[in-house]
Formats: sequence, C-alpha cells, structure tokens
Amino acid sequence: AALPRITRIEVISDKARITWTAENGKTYIVQYRNSFGVGAWTDGATVTANGATATSAENMDPAGTRFYRISVQ
Repeated sequence: AALPRITRIEVISDKARITWTAENGKTYIVQYRNSFGVGAWTDGATVTANGATATSAENMDPAGTRFYRISVQ
C-alpha cells in the first residue's frame, strides 16, 4: 500500500483544506504541530477515504504557522 501524499493545501477563511492521495475505505488521521522539528504531533480529524483522494478542513494556528502530516490508522 502506498503512503499518503499531501497534494494540495488551500486556505479558506480560518481553515486549511488539505487533500491527499488515499486508498478507498482506509482511515487516515490528519496530524499537526506548530513548529517544524519541535514538539509532539497532535491529532486532528479522522477521515475514511471515499475514493483515490481524501480531504479535511483543519483549523489554522492563530499565530500563522502549522505543519501537517497524514497518518494511516
């Protein structure tokens, strides 16, 4: 199985809309942290893919910086 790859991030109001490659029926967790190399990853949304891509709208950091990754559950 291929690892998920983020293919697009769009900023819509105060949300980051993240799209990634997926496998139909698999469950993914969006994870984030506010510093690139420091701190633990925090779980965001849990999404079950409904096709070859999946999408989630995540709250953005008020300070303006957030890093994302996608984990397979």
